[in-house]
Amino acid sequence: MAASPFLKRPPELVRVGHAMAALEAEMKAGKVPGYTTVWQLYKDGIHLSETGSYLVGCVYFAHLLRQSPVGLPTEPYGKVDPALAPFIQKFAVQAAGL
Repeated sequence: MAASPFLKRPPELVRVGHAMAALEAEMKAGKVPGYTTVWQLYKDGIHLSETGSYLVGCVYFAHLLRQSPVGLPTEPYGKVDPALAPFIQKFAVQAAGL
C-alpha cells in the first residue's frame, strides 16, 4: 500500500487461475468425463471458448458477490457443456474461498 497511498483498500486478486489449475488437476486425474486438459476451454492457444468464459464468470461471481455460483445458468455464455458446469462451479467456489 505504501506505493499506492491513493487506494482506500488493497487490490483484490480474483483467482481465476487457481480455479483453472484445480479443474486441470481433476481433468488429468480422469475425474471430468470427456475432458483431459484445461486447454479444451480455449478456442485457440490464447482465447477462451464460451465454456472458458463461463468459468471466468463463475469465479468473478463468487469472488465479488461472495455467493456460490452453483446452479447458475450457462445459457448466457452460449454452448457450455452442462456436464462440465458443476465442476466449473465447484472450483469457482474453492477459488473464491467460500
